Amino acid sequence: MPTTLEENSSLHKKQLWLIAGLWLIICLFQAYFTELHPDEALYWLYTKELSWGYFEQPPMVAIFIKFGYSIFQNELGVRLLVVLTHMINLGIIYHLCKAKKPMVFALVCGSLFLIHAGSLLAVPDAPLIFFSCLFLLQLSKVKDRIKPKQVISLSLIAACMLYSKYHALVFLGIFFLLLLKKHHKELLFYLIPVFALVLFLPHLIWQYEHDWVSFRFHLFNRDLVDYNPIWIVYFIGGQFLLLIPLLSLLPGSGWKRTCLDSFQITLFRFIVSFLGFLLILSFRNQVEANWSALIYAPLLIVFYKPIENIRFKKVVLVSALPILCILFIRVELIAGQFKNKVDLNFKYAYYKDWALTIQKRASGRPVVFLDSYQDPALYMFYSGDQSHSLNTSFYRGNQFDIMDWSFEFDGQTVLEVGQNSNDCHEFFDYEGDPICFRYIPDFRSYQFIWMDMVTPDETSVSDSLDIKLKITNQMPEHKHDWSPRDNITPNLAFTWIQEKKVVLTHFPNINMSERLLDSTLNLRIPTPDKSGKYLLSCGISGVIYFPSRNSYFYTIEVN
Repeated sequence: MPTTLEENSSLHKKQLWLIAGLWLIICLFQAYFTELHPDEALYWLYTKELSWGYFEQPPMVAIFIKFGYSIFQNELGVRLLVVLTHMINLGIIYHLCKAKKPMVFALVCGSLFLIHAGSLLAVPDAPLIFFSCLFLLQLSKVKDRIKPKQVISLSLIAACMLYSKYHALVFLGIFFLLLLKKHHKELLFYLIPVFALVLFLPHLIWQYEHDWVSFRFHLFNRDLVDYNPIWIVYFIGGQFLLLIPLLSLLPGSGWKRTCLDSFQITLFRFIVSFLGFLLILSFRNQVEANWSALIYAPLLIVFYKPIENIRFKKVVLVSALPILCILFIRVELIAGQFKNKVDLNFKYAYYKDWALTIQKRASGRPVVFLDSYQDPALYMFYSGDQSHSLNTSFYRGNQFDIMDWSFEFDGQTVLEVGQNSNDCHEFFDYEGDPICFRYIPDFRSYQFIWMDMVTPDETSVSDSLDIKLKITNQMPEHKHDWSPRDNITPNLAFTWIQEKKVVLTHFPNINMSERLLDSTLNLRIPTPDKSGKYLLSCGISGVIYFPSRNSYFYTIEVN
């Protein structure tokens, strides 16, 4: 006769498999019927040219998407590996939590928004969280001393984290410091970061060959606006809102009296350190909500177990409202009935017909988008046609600065789709949104003409700024057409930007030609008439009716 304990264990196993199966079906259903988020389309675009690196991210997200998309050429294929690894994540967390009540575990996880986001979106956070869970699983097996097999597994997982997202540097750095006291006398401990770095070398070589483009962007060219103290409030308030369900269950759970083992103590210290790092970062940059996703597994591992002691009715009451809200969002992402009324920072149930509408308007012509790295990716995914981004000198860099697809359109008439009414002079309407466009005959691309500037850090109001400009042809095998178009000859253009707005554009009347390529010019350009911090960039005018992006942004203080 089975004992009551054995009967409960058998019942819990059945519940666990039932909940896991139901959750997997829901995630697969959602992944298939929900249109891509614009960022997902960009990462899908990466798969067209697999590489050791990309403009903004390491390559792991492209590998994840490539795997699934090779099986299903649709939204489910893009997200397939994300869904499967998400299920593995929950299994690892359930195991490390030493959970015994599947229903309680499901309610707690189901009430956390970022858990749901991690089950759907094919973004770099997905592989990052997957490998972080594997890292925690391996770390939990480390007892008094590190074994050679653990060195191999931990260094391999650490390298995969680095290939997923640069935030892994913070995750791994904090854990290295936390474990240093215990393992500082073990040589094998130091081999873990060494081996991980060796495995990460191909990406670093790629960065070197591309002028450290990702690091330049994230460290110096990501934010084009001045710091705002409200970002600190957003960070603290955002984290609190995301964690309300879990925080509401802790009082009365007896978690203060819980004896944590050494592994849980390390995780608790990691949580405090990681959130502290993000808080300090919020004094410099705007911290996005998903950056804290790395603490969710440690949070559950440390704080979940006492919650199982709470009355089940209370767990249901606390988790019911957030679960219902999240389910509403899940259904809405498929149906899209409120897409013009609910602001989720992107359209949904929208892009497929949007792309087909633009494709019809193009009538077989190539389509290029002005100052957007997401729109051309979405257009390519849903239309099947090639597209490109036309980046101006007052727009941030992106992956299209690296891809040479625009050369395919040289000499053709293209349909340009702008971002606002100032970009174009013709419009058509799609679901209440005016889409501005124009036809550009004899299209030309000068994106690989790169300009490096040497400038002082400060200058005076309404004065002249002396600069040294080095012009480089990064693709000498391509022959550029410098002849006039619409009686306009391609010309150098300098743009001053403040708070994402163009303040001053200067044309020094220097026509571009082959003789200027791979040369250095000494120039003097006017400065803005008001003091403040500005960004200065250089481009080529007469290309797309706006100066093109041909340089980094240079920060200059005007006094």
